[in-house]
Amino acid sequence: MEFRLNHEWVGDPSAPKVLLVLHGIMGNLRNWRSFARRLVDDLPGWRVLTVDLRNHGQSLGAPPPHTLSTAARDLAELGVGVNAVAGHSFGGKVAMEYARRGPRGLERVLILDCPLSAVPEDARGTSEVARVIEAVSAIPVPVERRSEVAENLRAKGFSKSLAGWMSTNLKKDGVGRWTWSFDPEGIRALLADYWSRDEFDLLEAPPAGVHFDLVRAVDSDRWSPAEVERMAGLSGLPHVSRHLLADAGHWLHVDNPDGLLALMERVLGP
Repeated sequence: MEFRLNHEWVGDPSAPKVLLVLHGIMGNLRNWRSFARRLVDDLPGWRVLTVDLRNHGQSLGAPPPHTLSTAARDLAELGVGVNAVAGHSFGGKVAMEYARRGPRGLERVLILDCPLSAVPEDARGTSEVARVIEAVSAIPVPVERRSEVAENLRAKGFSKSLAGWMSTNLKKDGVGRWTWSFDPEGIRALLADYWSRDEFDLLEAPPAGVHFDLVRAVDSDRWSPAEVERMAGLSGLPHVSRHLLADAGHWLHVDNPDGLLALMERVLGP
C-alpha cells in the first residue's frame, strides 16, 4: 500500500492561505492542535495543515531511507499548496529541506527553536533526546499500564515532566495493551540525519521569494554559544529575520503560547 502522511486540517476550508506546521522528534500533530486553533481564530485568512511526520503518530510504515530529505518529500507528495511552513526543533530542519525543494507559492519559513548547524559527533550521544531514544528502545512494550512507561523513565533518571510527556506517546494495541505511537528505529535514523545536516547554506542561497524567520527561545538549552554567534552573523541578510521569545524554553509553544502566537501573527498577518 502506498505510504501517505497522516494529516489534519484546522480552520475554514475556504481560507486562501495555508500554514504547514511540523512537530519535533517523537511528537505528533496533536502537539500543535490547540495552538493551530488559536492561530486560525486570530488570522481567519489562514488555515493550518498539521501532519504526523514519517515514523510518528499515525504515519508509520514509511519506506526507507529515513532522512530529512525523504521527510520533506512526504510533505510534497501531499500535493497541497503551502504559503508558509513552521517547524519546531527536528521539524525545523524538515521545514528547511521542504523549502529547499522550492515548492510553488511558499513565501515564509518559520524555524522554531531549532539550531541549524550540524551537531558534533562527540555531542550526539550525550544529548537528552539521544538518551531518551536509548531508554525507550530498552522498554519492553507492550505494557499493561501506561504509567509503567513513566515509572521506567523516572527510574532511569528522567524528569517527571519528560516521563509524563513520553507516556502520552503511547497507543493501545489490538488487545488493549500500550505500545509506542512512533517507530523507535525509524526515529533513530531520522535523528542521525538531523544531527549530520547543516542548513545554513540554504539561508545564504535561498529560493527566490522566500523569507526565513528564525525564532530562539530565550531560556532554551539547545543553543551553544557558537550557534548563537553563527545566527547573529545572519543579521545582514535581507531575507532572514531573527526573533527572541522571552519566558520560554525549548517547548516554546507550551511555555509561552501567547508570546509565540503574537510573534507568528506579526509574521503572517497583513
